[in-house]
Amino acid sequence: MSCVDGLAACGFLDLLHNVAVFDFSNGKPNPYHGKMKQQIKIRIEIQTLNYFKEQAEKTGIPYQQRINFYLSDCAKNAKELRIS
Repeated sequence: MSCVDGLAACGFLDLLHNVAVFDFSNGKPNPYHGKMKQQIKIRIEIQTLNYFKEQAEKTGIPYQQRINFYLSDCAKNAKELRIS
């Protein structure tokens, strides 16, 4: 039995002939396009990480998401770092 014969036997070729054609002419842009995320590696002091993890437990918001919210707020409001 050839690959094509095997596909025909399981009905796969019939399925291909009956696949719906999708019309995207009325499609809308992806609202999340500008909010794509990039995975990074970053070294964070243990005390800082523990702070965000504790806050995550209290609020139910994952610590990675809390860190992202905080950094996004800093960027959005153009906050300057003050080292004391």
